[in-house]
Amino acid sequence: MRAKQLALSLFLTVGVGSGATAIAAQDDPLFVKIREAGEVRVGVAPSPPYMMLSPSGEATGVAVEMNRLILKAMGLPKMTPVFLEWSAVFPALDARQIDYVGGQINIVDDRCQKMALSTPMTAAHLALFVLPNNPKQLTSIDDVARNPSLKISVVQPYNSAYGLYAKSLGVTWDQMVGVPEHQAGIASVLGGRTDAYLAAAQIPDPEKNGVKLVVDEKSPIFANAAAFRIENKAFRDAYNEHALRLIKDGTYKQLWEKFGAPYADVTNKLLTSFSSAGDIAPACK
Repeated sequence: MRAKQLALSLFLTVGVGSGATAIAAQDDPLFVKIREAGEVRVGVAPSPPYMMLSPSGEATGVAVEMNRLILKAMGLPKMTPVFLEWSAVFPALDARQIDYVGGQINIVDDRCQKMALSTPMTAAHLALFVLPNNPKQLTSIDDVARNPSLKISVVQPYNSAYGLYAKSLGVTWDQMVGVPEHQAGIASVLGGRTDAYLAAAQIPDPEKNGVKLVVDEKSPIFANAAAFRIENKAFRDAYNEHALRLIKDGTYKQLWEKFGAPYADVTNKLLTSFSSAGDIAPACK
């Protein structure tokens, strides 16, 4: 009986303007679990300026603040960020230690067989981050594939979306060096361990970090999203509804600018053209 009352309370809170999405959300147990716990445990991992720790040790960044706004709009309790290493994100989701992952999860078809992904929250071509004078004259990932002596760093696991795309072009696993996060990828280039760091073209101020951005415009658009357990699709749909509103009204773009995330105008224009993860990967419904 109490669960039904909580679901009804949620419907009354979120239902105005939410229509069928709010009605469907009543059947998602994650809403009831969150109401009973009095908090939303959101997994975040190091990916500045999207998800990071402030000097005082608090989670912050574009994605963290966006999630706070979305959850508030959904009428849910306070957000409790749970900071994790990337290798621990999916195990924590599977073990129900967190309610969902707050962003920076690559949208790819095979991933959507195991989880429900939100509408795209970042979108960009891939890029190679190289030394300022680009000594190997790299212009695309194809250049790496054609020269087996070259090495690139990729955030672990490097057999995820970016690494698999490079592999499809002929880059071998032996040419890839796994790193834990962006700064380690850049450090591998500056230290001479690799010739380039492969990532989305969204790392802020590459020149200030000592590297040059080389966008591979032949690469497809890669996008990232928040990730939910597959049984929480109704929650994901309600989340999407509010995320899309904040993207389209310019609120999200303001967060990008506040945290110095690069290419705010280009990214926001891309994001407003999407309505779900299925726009990037057809299997992601």
